[in-house]
Amino acid sequence: MLRGLSRGYDALVGAMAAFAAAIGGGLAVMICVNIAMRNLGFGSIPGANELSEYALYAMTLLGAPWVLIRGGHVRMDLFVGQLPERARRGVHVAVCALGAAICAVVGYYGAVVTLTSQARGSLILQTLVFPEWWLFVLLPAVMAVLAAGFARDALRLLAGRDPGFREGV
Repeated sequence: MLRGLSRGYDALVGAMAAFAAAIGGGLAVMICVNIAMRNLGFGSIPGANELSEYALYAMTLLGAPWVLIRGGHVRMDLFVGQLPERARRGVHVAVCALGAAICAVVGYYGAVVTLTSQARGSLILQTLVFPEWWLFVLLPAVMAVLAAGFARDALRLLAGRDPGFREGV
């Protein structure tokens, strides 16, 4: 059952990464079209700057779990790499537990902000007008996925198994 959950988690993270990549591709196309339109005298795409900001935010959040499961996140291996294997494993478990806890706290407060914004009916009033909570809803969802990823790595390490990420990436 745990292997099935782990495969499901990996599939979810892969889908999130693919969506982030699609957003990045769409962003690149939009920027190119926007530049071409301006140079040809047609003006800019209304809301293009806002869409770019929101796309970068979404790409960063959606791509973070993919980076985590591949060990691509920032780590300070200079000191930890000099430790004996058992101590190194202990440091990795502690870091994973801390990462899970931080993601849970950020996710909790992100959910509070999202629900508060929804209850108040707050709007983003720029070129594009939409409910503010649409921007916030991604944060608690992704933080939950990241917390689960950190917890999975910690449990794998505690069981003496490979956490799944590559060392020194």
